Amino acid sequence: MELASWESFFVATVGAGAALAGLIIVAMSVNVATIIAIESMPSRAGATIASLLLIVIVGAAGLIPAISLPDFGAVTLVFTLVVAALYWRTSVIGFRTPHGHLRDHVLRALWSILQLLPMIVGAVLALGASEEALYWVAAGFLLTFAGATLNAWVLLVEILR
Repeated sequence: MELASWESFFVATVGAGAALAGLIIVAMSVNVATIIAIESMPSRAGATIASLLLIVIVGAAGLIPAISLPDFGAVTLVFTLVVAALYWRTSVIGFRTPHGHLRDHVLRALWSILQLLPMIVGAVLALGASEEALYWVAAGFLLTFAGATLNAWVLLVEILR
């Protein structure tokens, strides 16, 4: 399978990811004082933006002419692990702070894993030049869009309740 056959998907997701990341950055500036006041929110905001940048970076890598599937897998794996580290840090801070219920922190941590796991699986499969790799990466993109949108809602609306 060639990455070129996924060009339309990558073009659409790179554009959408960049636009959504930019909108979230601008919108968060409205609530920046509240976000900073809650210990777990700055790292959550950072992880949300990083997850959208993950889509932009991996999608852009998929658009590089003649990139091999293993090279695409390497890029995907490296950047997904960076975002996973940011989500891990966010989860640790969330579990440490008394703000919110334990159940909410557990669900947020599980959602983070659910978003990134398909990306990691896809990256590993791409390293082995498996044709199924891109479907896993696509699932990760879609779950990441959903997770980023939920986090944006919290950072922009729920935080004010």
